[in-house]
Amino acid sequence: MNRNKSFWRKVVYIALMAILLLPLSYVSRPATSKSNGGVLARLRADHRLSQAQLGDIDPAGEAIKLAMFGMHGIAANILWTKANHYKMTEDWTKYSATLDQITKLQPNFIEVWKHQAWNLSYNVSVEFDNYLHRYEWVKRGTQFLVGGTRYNVNEPRLLWDIGWFFGQKFGRSDEHVQFRREFRKDTDFHGFLTEHINIEESYDWDGRPDNWLVGRQWFLKAQHAVDNLGSPLRGKSPVVFNSNPPMALINYAAAIEEDGYLGEKALFAWEEAHADWLKFGDREILTSYGFYIRLNEAEELEAQVEELDQKIDDLSPGLRETIKGELVAALPPAEREAVETPLMNRTEDQRHLAGRADQKVTVTDAMLAGRLEGDDQKKARKLLKELNEKRNRMRIVKRYRGIVNFDYWRTRCEVEQQEITLQARRFLRDADGHAELAELTDARDDYVESFALWGEVYDRYPSLTDSVDAEDIVDAVKRYAHILEQLDESFPSAEDFPLKSVVEEQDRQWRPWNEAPTQPEETEASDTPAEDEPSAAAVESDEANDTPLEETE
Repeated sequence: MNRNKSFWRKVVYIALMAILLLPLSYVSRPATSKSNGGVLARLRADHRLSQAQLGDIDPAGEAIKLAMFGMHGIAANILWTKANHYKMTEDWTKYSATLDQITKLQPNFIEVWKHQAWNLSYNVSVEFDNYLHRYEWVKRGTQFLVGGTRYNVNEPRLLWDIGWFFGQKFGRSDEHVQFRREFRKDTDFHGFLTEHINIEESYDWDGRPDNWLVGRQWFLKAQHAVDNLGSPLRGKSPVVFNSNPPMALINYAAAIEEDGYLGEKALFAWEEAHADWLKFGDREILTSYGFYIRLNEAEELEAQVEELDQKIDDLSPGLRETIKGELVAALPPAEREAVETPLMNRTEDQRHLAGRADQKVTVTDAMLAGRLEGDDQKKARKLLKELNEKRNRMRIVKRYRGIVNFDYWRTRCEVEQQEITLQARRFLRDADGHAELAELTDARDDYVESFALWGEVYDRYPSLTDSVDAEDIVDAVKRYAHILEQLDESFPSAEDFPLKSVVEEQDRQWRPWNEAPTQPEETEASDTPAEDEPSAAAVESDEANDTPLEETE
């Protein structure tokens, strides 16, 4: 009897297992060429989670993970520990081999590729004295990062990081002059890149690729993945992310000028950069508020706000002035007197009082609408609602423009296309060349010509006086001052020097036109020796950051 019960229990268990296989098959059936597979297979396809959609399948890596019986995460942690040990002991061969092993276990973990590429290009490279060795390790780290795209073909973060490496590490490091030169002639590296991008689109005027133009191609690939392939943009600000392609062109134009090419090539590069920057301004940018804006619409919004303001005023002409007069009359006597006193005649106390009273006497559009009656009030409230929406949108657009320093770069591109700017740079380049050869008189004359032209540029575009480029001009002024010292000549007076405002904006302490301090009257000698005071020329200016756009990651 007991044997029969045991038998039938086994039959029931087997039947239940067979029944459970049906939903399991429905859920986990793999996809084939003729079928989309089960629920899990379709979910992987919809959310782009399968390895076949993320990138190449590495047989060696998959075999290793299977052999680990689900413990490849533990193995990866062990390998990370070993990699850090090899880095500390400067065993670079074993370090590189360990990194390769980690990518076999975690090919889709983006931080693996980014973190280790950063180690190779930034941390390992600085251990070598020869810049050629440093270049090789920077290249190796970049190649490592590019290799990650085999398994993550449309991952915007990885594609963006590659563009950043080509721009910043090759184009902004201390050895950027040498690195750019080595990259341009590194045909092996170019051959490697042809498997991933159309290298010919990055050719410079001499038929060789430029690092900034190569970086731009990777930025465009990242942008394409988001815009056209539906890849999510995680961890990046959309406005900064989309500013990178035109910024690469701007950096390219500035770089070839630094290389000494001050002619049609530079003008064309700035023209192309300007067009791309304006195109970026027309792009729809998703804000953190959940709606899209265009950076170029700020001026249009300002005009609309001004027009709506005028429409509200036209409903009752003179009412705004009447309300303001009432508010002024209600002020405490001291504040009322300060407000009514002409600006040029105010005392220091009155200026403070007037500043405090300004908010109290400001007539808002809501106050104006509240004083209207009937249909005029209805019209005013309708206009006021539209006005507030426009003002809010304009405020957000201007905030996002500030993130990427939009106005500055637009103006800079305009200025750099002008012949006067190009000529000013030519004189400055020639002056520095004469100074290096100790041709002091020629250097002085070229500096004078350059500064006169730069003075005209900054008079036309005063917003550029606080830019990083202006800081470079002030450095040139300091070199000019040193030339005059060697020639035993005086620096021009503040009234005669065309870049006075630029110098004062960039350096709060250094004044080359200051007269020598008057000597104090002689007094009786003291037993306490006087301390030497540092000279103004010894004070160094702070080094400014020349990455106006970049997003804080």
